[in-house]
Amino acid sequence: MAISDEIREQRQKLKGQGAKAHLSYFMTYYKYPTLAAIAVIAMVISIVHSIATNKPSAISAIFLNASNPELTSGSEWIDASFCEYAGIDTEEYSVTIDTSSYLTPGGATSQMEMGTTEKIMAYAAAKDLDVLMADPYNFQNYAKSEMYIDLRTVLTEEQQEKYEPYYYYVDGALYDADVDLTASEETADTGATTQEEAEAAALFDDSVTQELIAREQKDVYVSPDPSEMEDPIPVGVIMTDAPYLSSIELYGNTVPVLGIVASSERTETAVLMLEYLWDH
Repeated sequence: MAISDEIREQRQKLKGQGAKAHLSYFMTYYKYPTLAAIAVIAMVISIVHSIATNKPSAISAIFLNASNPELTSGSEWIDASFCEYAGIDTEEYSVTIDTSSYLTPGGATSQMEMGTTEKIMAYAAAKDLDVLMADPYNFQNYAKSEMYIDLRTVLTEEQQEKYEPYYYYVDGALYDADVDLTASEETADTGATTQEEAEAAALFDDSVTQELIAREQKDVYVSPDPSEMEDPIPVGVIMTDAPYLSSIELYGNTVPVLGIVASSERTETAVLMLEYLWDH
């Protein structure tokens, strides 16, 4: 029997049977096709709504390992303030400032931290990350993979003069030589013979992690010396003496270093972020 004939026959049987019979018939023959159709329609509506309401990004920043719990519980406190400072229309543009991501110096120690690592790299690759500020160990770890732009290419002469005393340098010669820019001190501390073994040891040895963190305290931290480099490149600004950032104590006793991501297409706004955190 053809499907159309079967449907006609079922309809004849349902005549005068009442709403309950019609509902039973519907649930038997049309339940799953109807649910599938609703799901498809909902998905289409969701996609259309997302496209229609999605705002272009004005800036995206991650402040890795920020330590003030009153501030890191949410970033709204800085979003609105920075938008006003930078003249960003939040009706037209989105601003993303992540102050809650954490990555243990010495290497990720959990699935959540692995997710943080993957997020940073994915955002940078997609050109969706403009500013990455972190503790010195993690900053250096990202600097070795050429995460950050040479600040001399985006700062004015006046800004360079202002921030030069606080520059964080890497040796461009090491980029060319493909040498790991993370200090080899961890190797000596753990007794490991290779950088990979040192990182593995740091991952499972809490005492090593604590020593790495201790070295980054404001009163003992020593930044890389450009005079010892063949080709010193300023890729970050050490923010310890930034008046505004210090006043809000976002990084507590840890030394924060700010860099502009090399893949950023919004470097002018990223520079405004630097200026905001320094002088606001």
